[in-house]
Amino acid sequence: MGAQVNIVAQIHFKGGYYFIALKENQPTLFEEAQELAANYAPVDTAYEMVPDKGKVTEYTAKVFKVIKRVVKEDGLKRIIRVDIKTTHKKDKQVTYDTRYYIANSNFSAAHYMRTARKHWSIENDCHWQLDVTFG
Repeated sequence: MGAQVNIVAQIHFKGGYYFIALKENQPTLFEEAQELAANYAPVDTAYEMVPDKGKVTEYTAKVFKVIKRVVKEDGLKRIIRVDIKTTHKKDKQVTYDTRYYIANSNFSAAHYMRTARKHWSIENDCHWQLDVTFG
C-alpha cells in the first residue's frame, strides 16, 4: 500500500517526508533501484552488527542519490539499499537478504538504517499479536 504513486505524491506535495519499503510489486521502480545500486557509488554508508540469541546479524545501509536518467519518479531523492547478513552461531549457517527503500529526504545512512530496523520491529510485533493473541 505504501508505495502507491498517489500516496507518495500526496505526502511529497504536502511537504512531508516518506521512507517506504520498495518491493517487487512495483517492478519498474524496483528495477531502477537495483540498477542505481549496481552501477553508482553510494553517497553514504552505515554498518551495524547486532549479536542476538543464537545469531549475529550485520546490517549495511547504502544511500544512493537518485539520478533522473535512471530513476524517473518525481520527488524521489534517495534509494536506500539495506543488506542483511545473519550468521547462526550453532551451525554457522549464513543467510543474506537485501531490501530497498525510497525516500524524499536527505538523511544519513545511519538514520535510514535505524528507521528500517524500527519498521521491522513494528511489523514483527504486529504479526506476533495476530499470530499469538488472535490465533
